[in-house]
Amino acid sequence: MKGSRIVTMLKSLVVVCCIAVAGLRAHEAYSGQVEVQTLLKTSVDAAGHAIVYPTKGTAQVTGMVVEVPVGQNTGWHLHPVPCVAYVLNGDIDVEDATGVRRHYHAGSCFAELINTRHCGYNVGSTPVKLIFFAMGVAGKPISTKSVRPEALSREVP
Repeated sequence: MKGSRIVTMLKSLVVVCCIAVAGLRAHEAYSGQVEVQTLLKTSVDAAGHAIVYPTKGTAQVTGMVVEVPVGQNTGWHLHPVPCVAYVLNGDIDVEDATGVRRHYHAGSCFAELINTRHCGYNVGSTPVKLIFFAMGVAGKPISTKSVRPEALSREVP
């Protein structure tokens, strides 16, 4: 029962945060004056893996603004918990450990890869700015550094 309450709370918080970030088209749960625009509704991450919320420990949602300068990257890392990113500005390619690249531009919202090494590359001419939310556990990391997979020997921007 406690786990399902945490999942419900996290889902509600993500919806509220996305509304605050992107705002707005009418939705049944709000008065006619409020606009809500659904940015993302998914049960899988960007690679199609099922999203599973942490159930052990105290739920903790973390929201951040992440900026990647022109020509730079995030470094290889992985998220052990579900995360959602909304691209405010710029163009970013996210490459996973198999070499698959996914492109996101300003206005894109996506569920980050879970437990999969990846790296985000600013592929545009302006800084990339993301709003990032992680549904984690208090006291546990939401992201851990990783090394570039050996299978990806080619240099990328």
